[in-house]
Amino acid sequence: MDAVVLFEVKPPRVRVGSDRYTWQADFDVVFQGVPVDLQVEFVQGLHRFKDADWEQTGNIVTLHFEFNLSSIKDWTGPTESSGRKLVFPREHQKQSAEVTITWADGRKTFTVEAFPPSSMFVGRTDIISN
Repeated sequence: MDAVVLFEVKPPRVRVGSDRYTWQADFDVVFQGVPVDLQVEFVQGLHRFKDADWEQTGNIVTLHFEFNLSSIKDWTGPTESSGRKLVFPREHQKQSAEVTITWADGRKTFTVEAFPPSSMFVGRTDIISN
């Protein structure tokens, strides 16, 4: 019997998340063969990634991530109402996570990277809510 191997990590599918300050990315990981006893661990920086999960359909494992826009700042001024401002544009919002997948006859660690959807940035340089 041939060993099951990780074949390809497809580019992410991204969309706006549950609110206007979050976004989601899904990555399909394709195996040659169907992996069994699959386990997936996510790390971002020095911490286990909390807003991530995965599902397996045959030889495809889909990784799900939810990210926050990385540079939203709360602000308040003497003549302003409190609000939030997006400090950096889309090209500075790239997020990444390290993924380790183990299965019965293999193990692979790799990094996934994605930008937020461009629809979160069209026509604006900041996001302000009152």
